[in-house]
Amino acid sequence: MQAEAFAYLWSIAHNNPESSVIEMVDIQDETPLEKIWYRGLMPDVNKSLVLNPHVFLLWLRKNIEDSGVKFVRREINSLSELRDEGHDVLVNATGFGSKFLHDVADNDVQLIRGQTHLVKTDHNKIFMRHGQDYTYIIPRLDGTAILGGIKQVGETYTHVDEEIKKDVRSASQILARMQMTTKSSVITLIRPGRPSGVRVEFEQLGDQKVVHAYGTGGGGYVFQLRRGKGCCELG
Repeated sequence: MQAEAFAYLWSIAHNNPESSVIEMVDIQDETPLEKIWYRGLMPDVNKSLVLNPHVFLLWLRKNIEDSGVKFVRREINSLSELRDEGHDVLVNATGFGSKFLHDVADNDVQLIRGQTHLVKTDHNKIFMRHGQDYTYIIPRLDGTAILGGIKQVGETYTHVDEEIKKDVRSASQILARMQMTTKSSVITLIRPGRPSGVRVEFEQLGDQKVVHAYGTGGGGYVFQLRRGKGCCELG
């Protein structure tokens, strides 16, 4: 799944620079070469891709709308509420909403708290440290970078944790010896996870054909293309 999405994003990076997807130097701290999954997909194992979600999602939406798709926002409590919308197949990509939809009620979906920092810096290389002191620095090449990160399973509070804030900034500075401003924006978020893995499968719910597509956790961009293809194949 990751390999196909990687090739797709690589193509976008070279053909659609307005999408914000760009090639980036990627330094894996203390990660053995054989554990870098994309090592055979890149011309250089120290290269990867990065995108700015605020730009990429708008670019993607415009392309989808230009193809005739319309977006409608509404709140529902079950998929059955959509049965009269005139569709052939309903794709359930509601993330952790699948835990609360009455006719899905997937109790394997977890809520995971994250806290990252958006800082001003001219730093231009991705750094990733795995293991006990998991830390990452992801530049956006617009004068900012994202510092992270944490993964708190079951936590849902959204206020800034000051101790985590100090730890992330300190670890990032040590890792990259980067220069950054003292001011930063702290981003807290709740994302879905699923210990049993990504769910891409067909289910007949009443008179609706449903394809479930959720559970990628923080890997939405990495799994997006193959997950979409899987939905088409099942539908």
